[in-house]
Amino acid sequence: MLAISQTAAPYKASIVTVESVLSAIGSASPTPGMPKWLPRPIAGSAEWDASRPVLDRLVMGMAGAGHSVATLSLYLGLEESEVRERVAALDLPAAPEKPLRRWSSKNLNPWSVEEVRRLIALWLDNVSVSSIAGALGRTATSIHGKRRWLGLGVRVRKDLADRPASQCRKIRLPWNADKLNIGRILSRLYAPEGAANVAEIKWVLGHDAEKDHWFSKRAFAGLPSSSLSKQMLRKFGVYLTESAVDNRVSRLQVARDRRDLIYVLSDEEIEVRAKAAKDKVGAKWHRCVETGRWFWYCPKAQRPKRSDNDDEIIRRSTTREFNRSPRYASRRAARSCGETYGMAA
Repeated sequence: MLAISQTAAPYKASIVTVESVLSAIGSASPTPGMPKWLPRPIAGSAEWDASRPVLDRLVMGMAGAGHSVATLSLYLGLEESEVRERVAALDLPAAPEKPLRRWSSKNLNPWSVEEVRRLIALWLDNVSVSSIAGALGRTATSIHGKRRWLGLGVRVRKDLADRPASQCRKIRLPWNADKLNIGRILSRLYAPEGAANVAEIKWVLGHDAEKDHWFSKRAFAGLPSSSLSKQMLRKFGVYLTESAVDNRVSRLQVARDRRDLIYVLSDEEIEVRAKAAKDKVGAKWHRCVETGRWFWYCPKAQRPKRSDNDDEIIRRSTTREFNRSPRYASRRAARSCGETYGMAA
């Protein structure tokens, strides 16, 4: 039988402190190279990138984020051939050749091209995230997510500044994005089934009852111009810029409260809000006796001071555009003369 020693070595507890771990990390030699899991630098985040043209930095960021040639072309307003040339000139890996995808029907408030471009401009101009979110009607989380999707660099916090939403919406792009007709691309992408040619997709304002009423209902309900633009594209394949939407709201004479705009509404909410808004201003669908175009006559809407000849009958029978636009000056004069002769007789 083996003899068992009655004596044992005293137990020593091993205590690991935070200080000891940090000290060990500080004294360890740096690991050569960059771990594969570490995100690669985004274009614009390094100081040497600041001296590059804005368009080059955007191409580097979006190409580095893995976007296709078609995507870079659409959002930056470049021909696809120019995108390929810039990618090659910047010594970047070739961007994928993939087609554009339609917005998912599950996404009630997708990003439009105009909104993405405005985000880029505001981000590069060091506007705070809260101001950008307010101007675009989105959350700060959404802004940060889209910024990463675009490959835009991280900014210095002390350089950021707040800005009113009205100024944010008027910001000019720091690059020329007008080289490409994106309306034709988007209309073709969202063309309704059966439209063989994108040229078939038209909306003659005041003469297309389906589009006029569908658009007017959502404008009365309080959807902002950005949302109306996206919904017209998704529903009819009609591409409108936000300024074009504002123009059509004005020409249809839809009275809406700009202080009560909501970016996302269900179909039921649209019906309820539109009816309430129409009842509030007494909206009625009238046909202009001079131009033949239909419009909304809203007698209870708050109006600016009227001129002497802008009486109730004229406002009810003719559009505001006919009564005020220089385009119809000669026809107004002829109408006035005819009325004068009629009274004299």
